[in-house]
Amino acid sequence: MEDFENKILKKEKELEQIVNKEKALIIVKGKMLSGKTTLVLSFIKQMLMKENIRILFFNLNIEENLIFKELEEKYINKTLYIGNETDLINIKEIIRKSIEKVQKNGINLIVIDSLWTIQVDKSLLLSRNDEEKYILEHLRILSKGLKIPVIITQDERGKDLEIMTLNEKYNMNIDDYTYSVNDKEITFEEFLEEYKKLFRTDIAFIRAKERLKEKLNETEFANWNIIGRKENKHLKVTRKNIKGNK
Repeated sequence: MEDFENKILKKEKELEQIVNKEKALIIVKGKMLSGKTTLVLSFIKQMLMKENIRILFFNLNIEENLIFKELEEKYINKTLYIGNETDLINIKEIIRKSIEKVQKNGINLIVIDSLWTIQVDKSLLLSRNDEEKYILEHLRILSKGLKIPVIITQDERGKDLEIMTLNEKYNMNIDDYTYSVNDKEITFEEFLEEYKKLFRTDIAFIRAKERLKEKLNETEFANWNIIGRKENKHLKVTRKNIKGNK
């Protein structure tokens, strides 16, 4: 059985490869005590040894940790900035502070530990499952808007330590499809932005997107259309290499 130290080292290299390749929302997930916090702190430590790295860290999983104490002593308010003062913080506050720190301190990596402590507006009346989808969607948009990677840890029962980007939560290859608005071909990200405009609330969009994901995973799926009559938009998704599709 792979020992804990080697597992962390292996995953740290995997995480660095993803961060260097993608400016996206990156999720480090696994069961309790699988090493999520150790991994992100070890990764932060390695990254801070490089030049031109400035990291914003939301330490929401506050506990005694030797790696974090070492980072505080060496780097705090130099190349490492802490985004929170307590272990309870709202997603809107995370977004506000992230934008502020990127503009003020030139942050080029955001790390959040962990998802389960982040709060959302209770007036939305969401289940915790929907709250997590709401949070992840906002962080994905934040990463895209700031054009920097955002790493977050997430608990998942029964799973060993794994790393994924948000797009990988869709059990499909987005390159298997073409996307268009009013017959003009666009990218997947542009399609989602257009699709989002058809909904009044973020959660309605998230739920609709989940239904779309399920539709795209159907083996018989060929194409999907939606007409936004008020916006005068025709959105379409078409699977490539299907006879009869253009």
